Amino acid sequence: MALKFLNSSGSGSYSDAVRAFDYVTNLRNRGVDVRLSSNSWGGTGYSSSLYYAVNRAASAGHLIVAAAGNSNVNTDSSPHYPSSFTQNNVISVASMQSNGARSSFSNWGKTSVDIFAPGSGILSTLPSNSYAYYSGTSMATPHVSGAIILLASYAPHLGWEALRQAVLTTASYRSAYNNLVSTNGILNVRAMLESVGPTPTPGPSPTPTLTPTVTPTPIPTNTPTPTPTNTPTVTPTPAFYDVSGQVKDSNGTGMAGVRVDITVESGSFTQFTDAAGRYELNSLPGGGLRTIQVNLTASGRTFAPYSTLLNQNLEILHLAHPANYQLNGRVIRLQDALPIPNARVDGGTLGTVYTDNNGDFSFPVSWGQSYSLSVSHDEYIFDNRSVTGIIRGNTSRRFAGKH
Repeated sequence: MALKFLNSSGSGSYSDAVRAFDYVTNLRNRGVDVRLSSNSWGGTGYSSSLYYAVNRAASAGHLIVAAAGNSNVNTDSSPHYPSSFTQNNVISVASMQSNGARSSFSNWGKTSVDIFAPGSGILSTLPSNSYAYYSGTSMATPHVSGAIILLASYAPHLGWEALRQAVLTTASYRSAYNNLVSTNGILNVRAMLESVGPTPTPGPSPTPTLTPTVTPTPIPTNTPTPTPTNTPTVTPTPAFYDVSGQVKDSNGTGMAGVRVDITVESGSFTQFTDAAGRYELNSLPGGGLRTIQVNLTASGRTFAPYSTLLNQNLEILHLAHPANYQLNGRVIRLQDALPIPNARVDGGTLGTVYTDNNGDFSFPVSWGQSYSLSVSHDEYIFDNRSVTGIIRGNTSRRFAGKH
């Protein structure tokens, strides 16, 4: 579904952008499954009307994937909208080249931009059945939008928060992108899909058994009562499957010596990965509702636990994560995006901190750790003052307050 509010020269107004956002929000509220909008547009002027339109979209469960902008600036200090809005339903996309370097035109921002995706020299369609190569964060944005829609079709039970979490927490780390985006990395579609586990394949529908219509006998006949026969309990015969996998670090290199503990119905098995980071077990009993659990252990690393039905041969990719991460954030003024110093950020079990002169705060956290943040300040009101989540990498949160 395409929504057009820009003219043929690419200009438009925020008021028309608000109408476009509200259109999809209203569809969502009426039950139309509009998961996200892909926004290859933006501007530097702040609009409270646009801010509240994004709020309404968040309340309806609608993701907004937005281009970070093409001015080669840090949008933490020079915001670009809607990509710099602080709501958690906004994903801001920067542009990278085919060689992995940042596109020279692309904006960036440690807290205001989320992820890099291909945006230089992208082949695109044109009117009159033709093609041309274009560059810009407008070209990078649809890569992320398409990845999320792919994930939504693969795992339709996921809500917008889980979709956002999956695409951002599985970004492939790149040292060149440290502190340029909140994930420090680039879009990784395969890791994103594997992070939610395999989708079970439904079995064939059972064939209904027809019950014949009984014609009553005019003259009743005495019928001896039959002796009931006990129905035997049927125990399914297990099938046997092979399970193999590979453990990779954030650079995609196989990790040797990782302990792999596999638990199935018949018992537990332990292996250590080889020089390529691989392991393999053959002829494990499965089938039916039998499950397999895989847990990995390595010094200084954490891994997501893996569990699924064992009803097919499995090839599993495990991604290693550093044991320690940072939960960073920034608190800004709603009207002009300037920082709010000395705001109180209550992290529950993480403790309580106050923002510095740049409005920034930080907590040390671990992979898989649940968190709950709440912000307050005597001089400001926050429409969205509390957020929760699970750590799946370095994480950034933003809050906006108004007088």
